[in-house]
Amino acid sequence: FVSKAATISYSPSAFTGINWNGTRALAPGGNSPTESYSHSNVIQYFDITTLGDAQDFGDLTELKNGVCAVSSGQRCVIMGGQGRTSTQTPPGSGRYLDEMEYVAFNTPGNAVSFGLLGTGVHDAAAGSNGTRGIIGGGDAGPSSATAAIQYITIDTPSAGSSFGNLTQVTHNFMSTNDDTYLGFLEGYTSAGGFGYRNVNTWVTMDTLGNSVNQGDFGIG
Repeated sequence: FVSKAATISYSPSAFTGINWNGTRALAPGGNSPTESYSHSNVIQYFDITTLGDAQDFGDLTELKNGVCAVSSGQRCVIMGGQGRTSTQTPPGSGRYLDEMEYVAFNTPGNAVSFGLLGTGVHDAAAGSNGTRGIIGGGDAGPSSATAAIQYITIDTPSAGSSFGNLTQVTHNFMSTNDDTYLGFLEGYTSAGGFGYRNVNTWVTMDTLGNSVNQGDFGIG
């Protein structure tokens, strides 16, 4: 018999997947009938790779829903949202939060302050590339959605900075991204849920600028 060492390698072509995400997922805030004013300050977490119930991670700094979250491999930043507290006048009136707060994925505990957004919003859309976190659109007042896009550097607590603008004011919409591009999908063009938007717009996350139309959904 003649033997010879061989090396077998596997190199999938055109792979552009995200290489900085992990196995722990967080669910911060939201609506809850068991909490005051139907808002929650609870952060829950679970392991994506293991079937099982969510567990308590810690608390947000206040009751809120309609938040966005962006992350690196180590840190999750919770952005904006709608707040309701018993000390407001009138009690329970809506607030368009500009607060950002963060937690470390590996250390269950309460969130701490990160900085302030330039414009307080809820029901916005967001994404990140592991370094830069971006939030766009959202409700910025009782009857005013916004087109503003803001960004942060996730590992550096600071205020939000202007990134550019969406092609039109939008709220209650979705986002999707890879390492390079962040897409803002569908939504509504006015506060209160009116004016359906079927346009998909995108930004390059490392390059400041306005979003660009990349096509429409077939149903609008």
